[in-house]
Amino acid sequence: MELVDLCFRLDQRSSRMIRIQDFLQLFVLTALVSCAQASTCFDTPSQPPCSDASAFYSSLYSDLASACQTWSYASGCSIRTACKDGKVTGPLCNSWSLLIEVCSDPIVPSTDSSCLSYHKLCDPADSVVAQCNMSTVRKFLQTQTAIDDMMKLCNEMPDMPQCLSCMNSTVPKANCPDPFLSVSQVCQSMWMTDCQHWYDMCKTQPVAFSYFCGSMSPSILMSQPTTSQGVQDGKVCLGKMMMAMAMAMTMMMVLG
Repeated sequence: MELVDLCFRLDQRSSRMIRIQDFLQLFVLTALVSCAQASTCFDTPSQPPCSDASAFYSSLYSDLASACQTWSYASGCSIRTACKDGKVTGPLCNSWSLLIEVCSDPIVPSTDSSCLSYHKLCDPADSVVAQCNMSTVRKFLQTQTAIDDMMKLCNEMPDMPQCLSCMNSTVPKANCPDPFLSVSQVCQSMWMTDCQHWYDMCKTQPVAFSYFCGSMSPSILMSQPTTSQGVQDGKVCLGKMMMAMAMAMTMMMVLG
């Protein structure tokens, strides 16, 4: 009887070992298939199995974090920070959307290691990767444009507080660490001629993007003069009015 029990226990243990072995083999096989699929998709993203990058692009989050560590002053990274702080919400905070904004920005070289996977998956015209078409900011104010606009704005009105944090464009990471936010703050406070790019971006954005575009709804923004000259004249006029009011208030405080 004892011999039978011993044989039964040995048989059960053997069965469990076989099941564990089968599970390990399946796990290894799945990992190999996944790696093979990833390798294939990064080489030829036109293949049908590549349509969902979440199945094989495991370094998405680390690539985005690495890109924003190197290019912290990039407009896309400014949005990422606002998303992390809860100041922007919704689809524009999706990691894929943010990666597109950062890696498609001309200031970030296509050879940058953090963006290599993105370019392999999304640059080919025949790519079927669905995430490459994620929602992004329409008429996005890219980094170099934001820097150039900020330099023009500060040349016109150097005493604006935002100009203290965006002094020059020589070394943006140190001297203009967040040009996208700086331009947004200036242009929310007053209309100026060099806010045109910001205006073009903000007039089509959802309310969830109000941190960068202000509390004005798209309908109010759209009600601004529609002709180019009308828009410019309206902005210059309002800008001058704001400047005059600020000067008047300053003089009243001094005289008072």
